[in-house]
Amino acid sequence: MSIRKYETFKSREVLPIRDLVYEDDWHPNTTTPQYKPLNAAHVKALYNTFEANGCRRNENPILVRAIDGRYVCLDGKHRLEAGKMHLAQDDQCWPGLVFETHDAVLLEYLRSSNAVLEPNSDGDIYRIACYYESKGDARLANSWKEKTTKGKRRFMQFLDNAKVSGVVSLAEYMRRLWPYPGLWTNFKLGLHRIESSRCHEEVAYYLDLIYQFWLQTCGDEPHSATIYTVQKLEGRYPELSSDDSTRIAEAFEDFTVFEKVQNKAKRNMIRSRCLNNQGRILSLTLFMEDTKLLSLASDAMKLLLPERFKHSIRAMFKDCFERAQMAIEGSNDTFDTAYRKLWLDAWQNFPQLVTSRNLCLRKGHSGSRFQLSPTKVADFAKYSTRLGFGNISDRPSPILAHENLACLTQSIESFLRSFCQDRTYQCDDMKAAVQAISRNVEAFLEATQPVHIEEARLTQNISQLRADDRMGLPHEASFDDDRTSLLLYYIYQKPPIIRPGKNYVSSFGILRDQFRCFFGTALASPPLNIPEMQTGIDFPRSLESLGLELSPIQSVSDAASRNSTDVTFWDAPERLEKRPLPLEDQSDLPNATRIRVD
Repeated sequence: MSIRKYETFKSREVLPIRDLVYEDDWHPNTTTPQYKPLNAAHVKALYNTFEANGCRRNENPILVRAIDGRYVCLDGKHRLEAGKMHLAQDDQCWPGLVFETHDAVLLEYLRSSNAVLEPNSDGDIYRIACYYESKGDARLANSWKEKTTKGKRRFMQFLDNAKVSGVVSLAEYMRRLWPYPGLWTNFKLGLHRIESSRCHEEVAYYLDLIYQFWLQTCGDEPHSATIYTVQKLEGRYPELSSDDSTRIAEAFEDFTVFEKVQNKAKRNMIRSRCLNNQGRILSLTLFMEDTKLLSLASDAMKLLLPERFKHSIRAMFKDCFERAQMAIEGSNDTFDTAYRKLWLDAWQNFPQLVTSRNLCLRKGHSGSRFQLSPTKVADFAKYSTRLGFGNISDRPSPILAHENLACLTQSIESFLRSFCQDRTYQCDDMKAAVQAISRNVEAFLEATQPVHIEEARLTQNISQLRADDRMGLPHEASFDDDRTSLLLYYIYQKPPIIRPGKNYVSSFGILRDQFRCFFGTALASPPLNIPEMQTGIDFPRSLESLGLELSPIQSVSDAASRNSTDVTFWDAPERLEKRPLPLEDQSDLPNATRIRVD
């Protein structure tokens, strides 16, 4: 790459700053990865440095000579802007390195050649590193990865090693989103939740839904998914929220979204696709928010598994379910039905099943320390057995109740007396010795089995919040009223009830869509059916040729395109509270206890 770079190098010229143009002005419809606009704080810091130490102009910006003869600045924009502010009007000149090239890969390299001080998001770094890996340039790919922390590089490696059903890595699903720049610009690599949750199939299904939506929406113009478009649409739920539908329509009218698509017919098609989307409009940012709930619920699922296991949670439970069926210990449910019921039970009892940890409730809400409830764990284990999973874990039972302390004390006393009788144990005060041992045992029990602490409550009702304020809010306590409604029937009923006059989405509406994004949008088919796929991504030859050729992975969401009206059974675990709906809202539900699902 360095040889090619200097083959296109022409000269080192001193040019007036006012004659230089930035890339966005030169080529506003570029399909190359979009970079952040100028950072005002960075410009101000450089200006202060120039004011204090003078402007030596010893770092040369990277310039490209365009066809029209103008000089386009690819790298060093912040330094030039600070120079404009510091230098006198008649002295605003700067030496730059001039190249002549229109090769997209080389332009990408030139943009980043001096970008050590420029902040890049995790998404930008991961996206560009994947691009260079596709070109076989491991050196440049590693140089970009070096801009992240050691932990994030380890999580990137985890994506390559985590296989979905032993066939395709999670990195393949992430790389399919590479052509859509707006998904990555503000993306933060919080991959530790993906690694710790061990939910490879669920994560892959969610990523596939993101890909399918933006593929069908953008078509052969993936670069039209800009950061402004993604930020305006992500999290909107037009199916259930009239307010979201109105805002989406207004955004298309004033060209706030998909501003690069000028064709009226194509804009109308994209607008219809967004307004008729079933569920929330997904993005990578929304995906990372939803993995918080998945990660916490997975902690509950892992309580039923051995402490160390190699495969994903789904693979472990499937193996146990099949063994239980062979031993005639299973239930009448299929594996997919039983597996989803167990996850829903974990979500319903959240966060009592979560091991002791500090949960940070943001937006000014005070948090509480959630601790393990032995009773809840016991109920959860019994429920998994009733669903047909049998004995999954070889770890000892976590239940050691305090009421057994009296029986334990009697056993200790009997044991000590037997020693005293044959004079192998000398004790002057048997009662004091027993009490001392009992206190030690009680202290041990309290240390290993902390008592359950009530959940923290939010001071505001999240169901009343609009889409702009819903993003990023904590879900732990706000779902207290609606989580008992998490039954398979209500998750997959047709269609979800929409109450007239309501312009918001209830907390159950959000929970329902979160579950469907991870475990399947249709009940009649498995949540993830992976066909044979290529193990590598065929990236386009240049950044300008982004299009549908980037997607060799076949769709794994054929089941998602089916209508979910195939639900024909009623699922109502006995231990869940049932709440009736108002009479006017019960027309579409069977003659059974109904709940509110707007």
